[in-house]
Amino acid sequence: MNLLKRIALSAFVAFSAALAVFAVPGVTQQIADTSGEYVFYKDTSFTRPSYIGIIYYDDSTYAFRYYSPANSKEGLSEKNITLYFAIDSTKSYLDLTGEKIDGIVTAEDADLINYLHDLFYEFTSRRQKVEFGKSTTVSVNDDFNQFGGNVTVVYNKRVPVFNIESIKAKSGKEIFSLQTTGQLVSSQDTSFSSYKGTDGLPKDKERPLKKSKNASSVKASADGMTAAIDSDWQKAMDNMWLLGDSAVLSLTAIPSANGADQDAYRQFVIRKSIQGSDGAFSLWQYQSEKSSANKTALQTVYYRPSENSVTRSFKTLILRKDGTYACFTLTVFDGVYQKNKAYFDKIASSFSAE
Repeated sequence: MNLLKRIALSAFVAFSAALAVFAVPGVTQQIADTSGEYVFYKDTSFTRPSYIGIIYYDDSTYAFRYYSPANSKEGLSEKNITLYFAIDSTKSYLDLTGEKIDGIVTAEDADLINYLHDLFYEFTSRRQKVEFGKSTTVSVNDDFNQFGGNVTVVYNKRVPVFNIESIKAKSGKEIFSLQTTGQLVSSQDTSFSSYKGTDGLPKDKERPLKKSKNASSVKASADGMTAAIDSDWQKAMDNMWLLGDSAVLSLTAIPSANGADQDAYRQFVIRKSIQGSDGAFSLWQYQSEKSSANKTALQTVYYRPSENSVTRSFKTLILRKDGTYACFTLTVFDGVYQKNKAYFDKIASSFSAE
């Protein structure tokens, strides 16, 4: 199976969720965290490049991971430490009942371990005071000793666990900035334990696009959805088409909210649509969104370090009269997309649904 088809299949999400439930102690969330959801942040409060990861396993189990790459010039070895926490989920406050440390820990790491503990307590207590209502994001001015005092914390309901998108100093500089969100797809998915940060937009490999000179126009269609493609695309499944090893297109119907709050469900669908999985990391700072009353167009960039590949995903969600979502997904290797933008943009804009 080629890489793009594997990406498309691993990105499939069963869109069933419990909305407005507890996860973080004492917090009622519009969007429930699901087992294996994680986030990573760049933390510039350290003197060396540092990343903090947080993962939710269930209401009683979380983990915090600290990662910093080696720096031979400064004599710094790689640091990779994960703290697994067990908590009492019946309490309305954070009550730790156990912990396990994974990684090489030295006496010099005592402050780091305490810092991760502090973050768990501080993020929990501060999140308890935040109310989103119908807003996607909320900004709170706060006094946060771990980040130098007066800061602005930006919360976003599309971000798992504590919903923190960024923490900014008074100058506007981001001290704690979201890098990626993701969802483990199986017990073999090592995305959380293998993430090592990214610096800017990674460059994809040079990739040729094999196109026929006289390709004819055709329609990709499934379940009342259509998109305009051409005869170079090959049908791989009832709702999936491949353009050689360059791109994959799928048309999928997402179930209705089934009685849940429609706005919360829409946010949930978007949240799952922009997450990484199975070793592919979504690059939060390169996302874009255009929304109207019943239509949302998303563009997300994914980096897969193990393959040294970058893909660009175009996803359009249309809310239909029966409450279901028509979902168009076009995923293209970025090395191909950058030289053929007009061709792929035209396909993405052609999507329609009954």
